Amino acid sequence: WLYKERKGGVYQSTHVTSSKTYLHASDFPLPDETPHFPKHDQVLEYLNSYANHFNLWSHMHFEYDIIKIDKGRDDQWQVTFRCDGKEIKEDFDGLVITTGQHQTANDLHHVEPFDRFTGTTSHSISYKKPDDKIHRDKTILIVGGGETASDLAVELSTVARRVYMSIR
Repeated sequence: WLYKERKGGVYQSTHVTSSKTYLHASDFPLPDETPHFPKHDQVLEYLNSYANHFNLWSHMHFEYDIIKIDKGRDDQWQVTFRCDGKEIKEDFDGLVITTGQHQTANDLHHVEPFDRFTGTTSHSISYKKPDDKIHRDKTILIVGGGETASDLAVELSTVARRVYMSIR
């Protein structure tokens, strides 16, 4: 939920598509002044407040590289990770993988009819905000019909000549 000018993560205009009524934890409601569909920075503020309120920071690890996951003894998960060049193994009772379904772009440059396309292509993982050099007055085709595709179609329609969506 922290916007950064690097590949991946949230784009500049990211907001949730679930109402705040259903977004918050049952034991820690969102503040009353939160809009019904909060932006990424408001969600980040809420998550930070939640972690502070329940003293969760000491249980979290950031910027660790997961190297290997094995089913360990006693139905535990053994996770091998790297931090600051050091390899560490730890056992966990549960495991949740939240990498995202479409975090890796498919290379379609060798697939018909994309192999004949000479224009610019990109994947939503590289998108951050409308770029005048890339999007202004262009005709843009968005392939897909999920939430990200819809978000980008709306946002790019403010600068592009035309935006089309291809959905199967």
